[in-house]
Amino acid sequence: MLLDDTMTFPPQPEILADKCKGCTACIKKCPADAIVGARKMPHRIVAEKCTGCGECAIVCKFDAVIGFEFAGQAEAASIEYQIGKQCKGCTICAQHCPVSAIPFRAYRLHRIEPSVCIQCDVCRTRCPQSAITVKRS
Repeated sequence: MLLDDTMTFPPQPEILADKCKGCTACIKKCPADAIVGARKMPHRIVAEKCTGCGECAIVCKFDAVIGFEFAGQAEAASIEYQIGKQCKGCTICAQHCPVSAIPFRAYRLHRIEPSVCIQCDVCRTRCPQSAITVKRS
């Protein structure tokens, strides 16, 4: 295949606005600070800063990041967030979860729905009891 002036090499990574949920997982994972955007709003990649590492694509559970060709998504799927018995039911994790993966249950042991969780780490960093851990499956 011949390259012409309409193609870029390597392909320029981008975040699809219609798939991005604004969870900020990619922003936190990017070592080059090349991703910008507000929480719960679509993010974008600043091309001049992007190093092409693909960390954002690995962490994105919505497949919103395109332009990378590698098989790293299985690695992200091999971890799971769990809430331990230290949970006091304060609901801080549930309030801050950008995708509502933690049902709001005041004063009761919380749980995380793995099928909904996007592994953005917001719950773990906000938990005042340090009750949330990451387990490799």
